[in-house]
Amino acid sequence: TISHPLGAQLFSNAVCGVSGDKYYISMKDGAGVWHLFVYDTSRGIWHREDNTRALAFANVRGDLVYVDGATNELISALGKSGTLEAGAVEWSATSGVMGYEMPDKKYVSRFNIRVLLADGATMSLEIQYDSNGEWIDCGTHTGNARTGTAMIPVVPRRCDHLQLRFTGTGDVKMYSIARIIEQGGDG
Repeated sequence: TISHPLGAQLFSNAVCGVSGDKYYISMKDGAGVWHLFVYDTSRGIWHREDNTRALAFANVRGDLVYVDGATNELISALGKSGTLEAGAVEWSATSGVMGYEMPDKKYVSRFNIRVLLADGATMSLEIQYDSNGEWIDCGTHTGNARTGTAMIPVVPRRCDHLQLRFTGTGDVKMYSIARIIEQGGDG
């Protein structure tokens, strides 16, 4: 295990990111103090950077950036990037595996996804059935200054299980993913 040099102390609320041969992890110790540790995979050593509380890490054009928990600012961990243009951040999120069939022949007939896309922001949606490795495009949505939240209906085909993958650019807030359940027939 690579965590042995960190000792027996327990940590929680860990968030991590990778850049090149370095693994960054921000986590809280038992006393509530935040730590940013970096593991250098080429040298096999850990070092503690500071008390940074990162809320999330992401790679942006070859630079590792994180959201600082104290200021909610986007910070470059490596100091490579200048100021990012508004809406320039690319992002993606993949759901966990969702079971499809329900007891008593009930099934998911539709997902209603409620999102708010900033002006010019984009969000694409893909779906994968039964872990077959094939992602099916369900369309792309672009925000404009006139619209508020959007309700995006997704009608999945019947299957054992599925996953949803969202990709996009810019500021997108996902408020909910609702499953609409229908009663199936005999047969």
